[in-house]
Amino acid sequence: MTPAKRQFGERYPAFLLEAVDWAMEMDPARRPRDAGELLRTLEQFANELPRSQSLESQSSTMASLDSDANPDEEVDSEPTRRI
Repeated sequence: MTPAKRQFGERYPAFLLEAVDWAMEMDPARRPRDAGELLRTLEQFANELPRSQSLESQSSTMASLDSDANPDEEVDSEPTRRI
């Protein structure tokens, strides 16, 4: 699998892509222990961005996420069940 940082490095902030790669580690011992740990890490890096850059990044990230969405794609409304 291509790391997110390498594949999307020009589009998204490095700390966000590093967090994605960290969460996707194959070895469970190398991943965040839980969603709270991942969230705290993301918040720490987001809080270190200059305020104007943070807002600008959020706007551009949201715009690119919207442009990545396929309006013709059917969305499954049923929640995924784990057995």
